[in-house]
Amino acid sequence: MSIVAGNGEGSSNDPKVEVESGVEASIALEVSSVTNPAHVELDSLKAWLVVFGCCGAMTTTFGLTTSFGVFQEYYGRVLLSDQSASSIAWIGGLQYCLLFFLGLPIGSLNEKGYTRQLVWSGSIIIVCCQVGISFCSTYHQLLIVQGLLFGIGSGCVFTPACAVVQPWFDKKRNLAMGILATGSAIGGVIFSLAASNLLPQIGFAWTARVLALLSLIVLIIASLVGWFRVPLWGKIFQTEALQFLKRPAFSTYILGVFLASASVYAPVNYAQEYGQHLELPKGATQYLVTIINGTSIIGRIGGGQLADQ
Repeated sequence: MSIVAGNGEGSSNDPKVEVESGVEASIALEVSSVTNPAHVELDSLKAWLVVFGCCGAMTTTFGLTTSFGVFQEYYGRVLLSDQSASSIAWIGGLQYCLLFFLGLPIGSLNEKGYTRQLVWSGSIIIVCCQVGISFCSTYHQLLIVQGLLFGIGSGCVFTPACAVVQPWFDKKRNLAMGILATGSAIGGVIFSLAASNLLPQIGFAWTARVLALLSLIVLIIASLVGWFRVPLWGKIFQTEALQFLKRPAFSTYILGVFLASASVYAPVNYAQEYGQHLELPKGATQYLVTIINGTSIIGRIGGGQLADQ
């Protein structure tokens, strides 16, 4: 990883460009020394094992969150039939909010070396919340356990998983990030499919407990590769890298990502309920959330592959 400030052929004589190039070069050197220590083998088998572990983390955090559409429909029809669809959506919306919003404080703690503590505490919260959901019967109980507490646990695991992969790759970095993103899609498929089939057969309480067991298994398997022991960005974001935030292009990009994230996920929560409103066949309506998550795998991997070209 390097940013070269060229002084030879093709270089600009503009002092402003030279200053910016110098800043970028110094940042590149610091990033290289912090994120790629000598013992880290880029694009190696260990690197892909880290991707595998992070995929597991994404499966049980973002994947479970994108599966909420199944519960949105079930709550509106059975458990919380006295609540409006918009009120029920606050449960899933709170999960999404905390998953991303906690990136600010969790990211700071992650850079200070508390990755392992964040991951383990978040994993415990996730599993305990899944079990706790099985004992909930009122709207406010579900809002606190499934919305607030689960969102906090997911944020503790999700943010480190997003930050860990990049330092391990050079040539295949975008593909690795694309594969990492498939973890949420795979989780969305597995958990929504399981919930859709188990809710009518074994009821809400035992469905939540089965999902808790699945989450525990996936988190244990993911932790075996030790993905959270990877050297991270360190203090890079406390240095001149913050100068990039002053650039209009970068700030516009951040704003675009923020707006896209605020709008793209919420409709998934209403998919099955809207399918019922349209009087679609039960078989099609039951698996709408699963289909949405499954088809997103194509774009996640394909986009990463194209970005590396």
